[in-house]
Amino acid sequence: MSLVEISIVASILLLVAVFGIPAVRGYVIEFRVPRVGEEVHRFVARMQGQAWSNDALPYTNMGNATLARAFEGSSIVITEGADGAAPTLRHGLGQTGRITAVPAAAAGGVVGSAYRLAFDAVHDAACPGLAAVLQQAASVVTLQGRGAAVTVKDDTRNPPLPYDGLQALAECARGESNRFEFTFR
Repeated sequence: MSLVEISIVASILLLVAVFGIPAVRGYVIEFRVPRVGEEVHRFVARMQGQAWSNDALPYTNMGNATLARAFEGSSIVITEGADGAAPTLRHGLGQTGRITAVPAAAAGGVVGSAYRLAFDAVHDAACPGLAAVLQQAASVVTLQGRGAAVTVKDDTRNPPLPYDGLQALAECARGESNRFEFTFR
């Protein structure tokens, strides 16, 4: 058997392991969480920088088109249909998982004073890691996994609700049925 044949067999076995053994797939997804977090943190920093020089409603036009431009060329967040008005962004933390961006209202504000990024169909291997990584920049974090959506962090309350990682872990459901919403100002 030649080295090329051995390499081909090894590659096939690796693909079977990744797609056929759920534990291996879980490790691959869990490994992606910090990279997705880095990409989103970069986006949030850019948006906040642009908002400082804008009016009181800097995020009125926030949407998937803005997100697609920011993630253009990313190997982590995949953009489909970036040229259209409604591109789809896939986060890679679940087979069908998408990211959507919409304007939101900051506490006491109106729509456009903040924005919300929603991550749907997040695999349990990425839950609650995604919340732990992005809660540093988000003012509000909600998670829907085992039932109704639960707020696991809210800086807009009085007194503020600090991030509760144990509650986030308890809310995570098996499979790819977890949904996160992060509100940024």
